[in-house]
Amino acid sequence: MSLQDTFSDAPEVRPGPITGRETPAELLAKAFPAYVGRQVRTAWQLMRRCAGSEHTVFLTLSGAMTPAGLHRSCLIPLIERGLVDVVTTTGANLYHDAHRVIGHAIREINPAAGDTALREARIIRIYDLGMDEQVLLDTDQLFEQLLQRPEFQRPLTTPRLHWLLGKALYELEQRLGVTEPSLLSAAYAADVPIFVGAPQDGSIFLTVVKLQALLGDAFGFRLDAAADVFEMAALQWQVQQAGDTAVWILGGGVPKNYTLQGEPTLSQIFELDARGFDVDLQFCVDPVDNGALSSCPAGEGHTWGKVSAACVETSSVYVHADLTAVVPWLVHGLLSEDARRPLKRLFRQLDGAVEALRADIAPLAAGVKGYAGPPTPGGTMTRSWIQEKTARWDADKARVVGGAPEGALDLPTYKAGDLLPGEWWRVTEGGRTVGYGWLENTWGDAEILLAVDAEHQGHGVGSFILDHLEQEAAARGLNYLYNVVQHGHPKRQEVTHFLQTRGFAANAEGQLRRQVSATT
Repeated sequence: MSLQDTFSDAPEVRPGPITGRETPAELLAKAFPAYVGRQVRTAWQLMRRCAGSEHTVFLTLSGAMTPAGLHRSCLIPLIERGLVDVVTTTGANLYHDAHRVIGHAIREINPAAGDTALREARIIRIYDLGMDEQVLLDTDQLFEQLLQRPEFQRPLTTPRLHWLLGKALYELEQRLGVTEPSLLSAAYAADVPIFVGAPQDGSIFLTVVKLQALLGDAFGFRLDAAADVFEMAALQWQVQQAGDTAVWILGGGVPKNYTLQGEPTLSQIFELDARGFDVDLQFCVDPVDNGALSSCPAGEGHTWGKVSAACVETSSVYVHADLTAVVPWLVHGLLSEDARRPLKRLFRQLDGAVEALRADIAPLAAGVKGYAGPPTPGGTMTRSWIQEKTARWDADKARVVGGAPEGALDLPTYKAGDLLPGEWWRVTEGGRTVGYGWLENTWGDAEILLAVDAEHQGHGVGSFILDHLEQEAAARGLNYLYNVVQHGHPKRQEVTHFLQTRGFAANAEGQLRRQVSATT
């Protein structure tokens, strides 16, 4: 087809008069035919497509958007309706969001009021927004109290840190009668992971610095940066294999790059066949010719493998506009059509995604000099596989096995000292028991059980146990490994996926089975 033929088939620019009776969708369709207006219309069309499909949506949020209230007007409604599945933002956005939880206000002010006068009055300014300095001091106290709780005293990634903070804020909001949730608590309730690519650049982490400096080793929280990047890549790898993916970029900066770098992590670093995001829509005021990542359009991102070729050709747009002036209209358009989807609850799938990616990149290990297995939380402690000659119920089993979520295991009630059936092995790191493996010979097959301490889940312990159980089964001349995932298991889908990615297949009796390798 010639260029002239293509041009002749293009839509004619001929908008009708606005009547005031149009729905948001009708207005966007007929009154935004050109320039930035058409960019806005294209963004609306792409968002609408994602909302009506199974696209997994990663949303990035940059700039002082929680002080501006964009999370309450737009982001939380999208999360609650299942339209956003993963969020990447800044530590500042999560910090400033907590002000309102403890009763403080952010107010509209005149940006020309005079900054020296504002400083004397102890009023903090973010362009045309203001808050009393006491807001910051009280919020620092809030996070200082939360971060000293026992559940934070271990290495954590940002989605795991923010899930715990979200849980704490959710409970606080319930006690205080807060009716409008914070972003952290809304994401916790929907199991939406929140990543922050530069957490040290924000006041929550300044409180971490304070606690570490003053308390030393008594403050156990550490940020596991390598695991953080791995978890982002693992989630993207999992959902990319399951279907289409989309990235909605609200602003530029670190959140944008941190989300998009998941694809080069998979393809460039781990040598996997990752195709990149299928939909890419961006809202930013930066010019595209300054070389900054914030202004990088989808086509430039495609050269890095961040988005697919089809995305560049038919499913991307760069909206040159302040997102606070545009996004509320688009969200209104989506919700006016009652757009909603079932919650994907990807935080619950994080451990399974990590284990699956570890399995998929395992063949690379032979080419890495000095490789000694996947990293463990907080360091490189040696794992030990120790058989218990006479297995009895003890405090460690009560903690690791008995501490499994309700419905996860079908076990009798044991008392301390009770003899246990089958063969048991414990996994230790640095002298601490972090997991158990169990095997019982059933008519020539090996029924198995794996249990991992909650603090060490997602760090390769499950794969370590499974590999050793197969070695034990092979040494005993057994034919198959099999496991039954209980119907009441709260993570039944994730555990099933973990086993299936390791070669287990379901049979008619509901067992997941895999033939024991003769070379194990």
